[in-house]
Amino acid sequence: MNAIPLKLALAGVWIVTVAGAFFAGNRLADSSRSDPAAASLTPGAVTFPSSPGGGSSAAATASGASPAGGTGDAPASATGAEKAPRDVRELIARARLEFGGGRLEMFNPSAMLRAFSPLVDLSVDEVKSALEEVEATVTDPQQKAIFLSMLLGRWAEEDPKAAIVYAEKTVDDGGPMAGQALFTVVGPWARKDPEAAWEWYQKKRESDDFSNGMMGASMYLNAIFSGMASRDLDGAIDRLLQLEDDQDRMMAASGIALSSTDSKARQRFLDRTASLDEETRKTLRQGIVSQWAMMEADKAMDWVRALPAEERSSLLDSVSYSFMMGNPEKGAAFLLEDATEENLPRRYALIVNSWANRNPNAAGEWLNRQPPGPAQDEARGSFAMTVSRRDPESAMEWAKTISDENRRFGSIQMVYMQWAKKDPAAAEAALDAAGLPAERLQSIRQSAASNNNNNNRATPAPTLRRP
Repeated sequence: MNAIPLKLALAGVWIVTVAGAFFAGNRLADSSRSDPAAASLTPGAVTFPSSPGGGSSAAATASGASPAGGTGDAPASATGAEKAPRDVRELIARARLEFGGGRLEMFNPSAMLRAFSPLVDLSVDEVKSALEEVEATVTDPQQKAIFLSMLLGRWAEEDPKAAIVYAEKTVDDGGPMAGQALFTVVGPWARKDPEAAWEWYQKKRESDDFSNGMMGASMYLNAIFSGMASRDLDGAIDRLLQLEDDQDRMMAASGIALSSTDSKARQRFLDRTASLDEETRKTLRQGIVSQWAMMEADKAMDWVRALPAEERSSLLDSVSYSFMMGNPEKGAAFLLEDATEENLPRRYALIVNSWANRNPNAAGEWLNRQPPGPAQDEARGSFAMTVSRRDPESAMEWAKTISDENRRFGSIQMVYMQWAKKDPAAAEAALDAAGLPAERLQSIRQSAASNNNNNNRATPAPTLRRP
């Protein structure tokens, strides 16, 4: 299976954020809203590796277009009484304030919910007014793209054809970032009329009309197949089998998995995959289990445990990160349950790679508690590299505990080169104390010097001073 290009991966993260906020907003808009405090992510200390005599040493503190055209439905009104008019301009202004003026708030689910909850039940006419206000007042491209996506997604629930016309004009006028808004229209359209959405996609792809967007043609398959599967699971799977490109299949499979939002739908999905060829079954199950593990980890674990050993091992290698998302300690224990001598090093590395980026101290403490041995070499090297930017001192200590000589040498070299960018003198002292033979030390310093020379030729910058 080909890896997703970086631009698709980043777009996928963005789409999940917007979809999550919209999903939650639809369900919570009518309930009383609270103002949850933002969580504080204060860097903690990075754990040193256990000393040979047992235990751990002290932790080191680390430091455009108007909404004209289309055939939108008339706004709904309550029977017997007119719905009180809303000040759409005020709603947009409040939503903008919830972002706090910073782009990071666009990835804060609480901020997204507070911003968009009041907008999820706008009528079509109100959506059009809101779009006019966004076009006139929002200047940040990323923030504007999210507003357009939210509003056009709402419009598409009522009149997808009109919404797609407006969205396509937005892409033409607004550039690559605006292309994200088109994505949120395609999903609702596919739920209402999957054949029309599929025909639209094929025509756009054949004419290379996705080239002006940021997400690529394959990303739209996620939304289209999610809509298809919500109406006709068998039909969506049959159409997936017609796709030839691996990346297209992967995105379509992910979309089908997204449509299984409850236990009954999920079980029907899993039962249906049992009759498919091995490769298609694997792709589809990766998608559904990856999402399931983040929502109901215990149930997903039980289902995976019941699989044949070979299929279980292959699946866990692909979705391990999802099991580490909620409760890393529990996820790690699950991933090691059936680890074999052959795949144990890989499992250790998967656990540490997932955990260390979010909480290096907890990951280091967990790794210290594992039975020492060569199986941990890859994980220890990965951990050292992850924390080297934050706490190079403890990173060097971790690198020195790797049992394989060549791997240990390589890890020490990577930490040294990273450390030398910030504090050459401290990096030199640590390297001298690493217990390496003289020829190894010379080789590391030569590699570092060569790397610096190459970087300076590519991008002129001050040369690091050597003590």
